Amino acid sequence: MKPVTSIDDPRYVKAMSHPLRVRILAILQERKASPVELAQVLEGTLGTVSYHVRTLHQLGLIELVGETRVRGAVEHHYKARARPKVSDAAWEQAPPIAKQAAVGSSLQMIDDYARASAAAWR
Repeated sequence: MKPVTSIDDPRYVKAMSHPLRVRILAILQERKASPVELAQVLEGTLGTVSYHVRTLHQLGLIELVGETRVRGAVEHHYKARARPKVSDAAWEQAPPIAKQAAVGSSLQMIDDYARASAAAWR
């Protein structure tokens, strides 16, 4: 699938429209992980996390980087593809929904990191 190169790409807007997908992308930008590992980190159900991982994979925002056999099943490992770079001109021309998705995802990641940092101080 063709990589997402613009924030006004409908695939990017759709991916950023759900907070769990934003969090999954943030984790997969830092390391590779399977849906099982993501569900543990995100404290979500495997079914829900797997659904969002499948969606991100279908949208071309993450890629399969490995498979591991685990008790007769195959565990898939993913990592994020490069996020689109945004020039000032591209930002100015982007539709409001794309801007909202981009800003919302950034704020969600900042919130996640701030909460994790605060929890580490306890």
